[in-house]
Amino acid sequence: MAIFTKLNLILSSTKLLLVLFTLMFVFNSNFTNAKKNLGLIGQEGINLTINSNPLFNITNSKTKIDNEEYSDFTNDIVSIKDELNVESELLSTVQGKFIPISGNVNELNSFFNALKGSRGNKIRIAHYGDSILLGDVITENLRQNLQEKYGGDGIGFLSIMPDDIQMKRSIRQTVSGSWVQGSMTTGNRSHLPIGISGSSAQATSNSKIKYETTKFMRTSRSFNTVRVFYTNTSYSSSISYSFGDGKVITKKLMPGTGVKELILTSTNLETTLEIDYGGAAGTYFFGISLEAGNGIYVDNFSFKGDSGVSLTNIDQNIIKGFDDYLNYKLIIINFGINATTLPATSLIWYKNKMLKVINHFKKAIPDASILVVSVGDKSIKTNSRFVTDPKVELLIKLQEDLAKEANVAFWNLFDAMGGRNSMEKWVNAGPPLALMDYVHLTSLGGKIVADLLTQALMKEIR
Repeated sequence: MAIFTKLNLILSSTKLLLVLFTLMFVFNSNFTNAKKNLGLIGQEGINLTINSNPLFNITNSKTKIDNEEYSDFTNDIVSIKDELNVESELLSTVQGKFIPISGNVNELNSFFNALKGSRGNKIRIAHYGDSILLGDVITENLRQNLQEKYGGDGIGFLSIMPDDIQMKRSIRQTVSGSWVQGSMTTGNRSHLPIGISGSSAQATSNSKIKYETTKFMRTSRSFNTVRVFYTNTSYSSSISYSFGDGKVITKKLMPGTGVKELILTSTNLETTLEIDYGGAAGTYFFGISLEAGNGIYVDNFSFKGDSGVSLTNIDQNIIKGFDDYLNYKLIIINFGINATTLPATSLIWYKNKMLKVINHFKKAIPDASILVVSVGDKSIKTNSRFVTDPKVELLIKLQEDLAKEANVAFWNLFDAMGGRNSMEKWVNAGPPLALMDYVHLTSLGGKIVADLLTQALMKEIR
């Protein structure tokens, strides 16, 4: 189904010619995410430029063009319409395919039952995956889909120094001063305790972070509650913070080991937060969570270059400690891209390692449901064609067997993308749904996957 919107633009003859000239090039381009593009489109908006100068911008909030107001285009129809009734289709019909959840679907009942009480409680999803989730791709739309239905506002958990700090569209996170970092993906020379996100950071006397939300995702634009998670602090440790009004407040931290929580609140919905961690030098900080109200929160835990087997390195007591505060009801295991680089003979070894990962989380959070999401399509070049990597389909069969052996639910992302050789179609869609590495998704491709996964989950609620 093509995605369109209807915009009524009253343009002068000069501007109309400029728009038509721009569209002639834009809609014949491949819409890659290179910086020199004339047009960039996502679920939230389109920007048209000439020589890098904005011509007009369409976002999902009310905006004015020459004092004329237009509305968002999150509906099914997106087009550009002026006085000459010029319309241009922006998206090809590559939309994926509905695939139901299989395996032990009943294992999801714990999560579904928790959803029924989400208006009176906060419940959580931990979305673990490899680089396919970098930049909050897939997760951001899964979060928005579920929050619009079950309540909750806010992006949820943010690591102190995430690998994708410049990639998230819903938040700008500016880290300053000196930090000592420990990460499962970039190294942990100082042997810091690793948090539920796979990382942590030790503050020094000048450590600061500024957080600023954006308007990209409707349910992540503001917050009124900040939850700070840390460990190993002294009796004299404190942090100072300010919201948009600039008033600085200082709060003491609770001394001791184990996962600790400090809650900061505002009477208003906030879009900015600055935290000075310098008064807690030596303390290990795991991250913060930005929230507003009861409902559901979906945490993005992306592990660049990881096959998923390292998740057993997150201490079970740490996982339990976080769950005591955050109430996780669903763990999504969304790995596989990096496993396709293994020799085919090693894939059985990989399956056995991932079985240990699932059992690791089952033991740490026995009340949480677990959903294994398969690897998506990944292309390799054969002569002049891009075709599915043969190891992808071998791996998917093993991932399905893994879910059966672990007695958990399974969702086939490969089939949802369209199956064999679908990645090439996603790359060549206009605008593209996947990047030209033929592995990773664009934000729009991530939205389609998130929508299909949401549909599959909702189909099973009884």
